Order: sequence, then structure tokens, then C-alpha cells
Amino acid sequence: MHQGGAGEFYAVAVQGTGGPENPGRLRGAGPIWTPLIPASFSGKRVEEFGRKTLLQRQGQPAEVAPSCLFLAAEADSSFITGQVLHVNGGQGMVG
Repeated sequence: MHQGGAGEFYAVAVQGTGGPENPGRLRGAGPIWTPLIPASFSGKRVEEFGRKTLLQRQGQPAEVAPSCLFLAAEADSSFITGQVLHVNGGQGMVG
């Protein structure tokens, strides 16, 4: 069973409202490694961060950036609306 998050709700809620960033197109990122992770998580949680994904690792910002560029490029994604592009290493596919 699919469990939509706040981002998906937002995409559906604003679908068709237009605007310069076309908020009907969203990117749903999974566990992405940033400097905030070791600064705010315990050692054990840092060690386990991302292991519950299908790829069994955390993602890197460089792996998410292309999806953001794709969705921001009107020429590439102008006919996409009310969708979430999941860049999450398979998070949610693992029981």
C-alpha cells in the first residue's frame, strides 16, 4: 500500500495553479548525506543512515541535483504536473 507524504499532498493540492516554479512537480528525496547528518545524529544513527534503502546506502547531493534541474527546466518537464520524482535509493521498497 502506498503512503504518500506531505510533498505528494502539496503537489496534488497545488496542481494546476501554475506559477514560475510550477509547484505541481516535486522531487522526493530519500536519505541524502549532508554535513547536517553527523552534526545532528548520534554515532550509531550516522552509521546506519541510508541502510534501510534498497541500495543500502545514503545518497549524495550530486545524485539528487540532476532531478531538480530536470524538473526546473521548462523545456524538459513542462508537461509533468502533480507528480513526485522519487530519488531515494529505493526507500519504501524495502519492508
